[in-house]
Amino acid sequence: MGPILGLKRRGIMRREQIYDLTLTAMFLAIILVMAFVPYLGFIPSPFIPGVSLTLIHIPVIIGGIILGRKKSWLLGTFFGLMSLVLAFLRHQGPVDEIFRNPLVSVLPRIIFGIVIFEIYNLLSKLIKVKAVNVAITMVVSSLIHTLLVIVMLYLFGKDTLVSLKIVPENVAGNVIKVIGIFMSMSGLIEAGLALLIGTPTTTTLLVYSENR
Repeated sequence: MGPILGLKRRGIMRREQIYDLTLTAMFLAIILVMAFVPYLGFIPSPFIPGVSLTLIHIPVIIGGIILGRKKSWLLGTFFGLMSLVLAFLRHQGPVDEIFRNPLVSVLPRIIFGIVIFEIYNLLSKLIKVKAVNVAITMVVSSLIHTLLVIVMLYLFGKDTLVSLKIVPENVAGNVIKVIGIFMSMSGLIEAGLALLIGTPTTTTLLVYSENR
């Protein structure tokens, strides 16, 4: 029975690895498609060129919860890299110039990816209702993402605008403040969308993963 049991365990482990890799590839593909298909992952603001309502964070949060700590970090990093690439490909305004700095476009998304699973893991120990854990993780992670990007924007945005002579130094600070305000407003909408879209999707996937 020993060798047979060992073979069964190895078979189960292999199926789990294939399932994990398949889901990871699927989420990476979703992020890629959402990044490059107009109005799918980034919905441009009609008020400030380059400021967008971001939706890509939703599959990142879903994948981070489903796939665990390591894959959560990977998805967040990939999200950041896509944002960096788009900043170089687009020429929609001063925001794209700022996001060409990896400290603004990539680093916040790496941290965002790390905290997603940690938040969900902590809540799972405190609250036993899965849907509630997912809902809170969706909202909190989304707000943290917005906060991280805005902090980096304030730290590096002004110097970027001045060094590239996009705006005079005496008004650069005000431009950054306006961009930050619009990003904050967008962040609240993004958190609401994450709650509405991400909660039922993630809860369904978790139940399926546990019962398959």
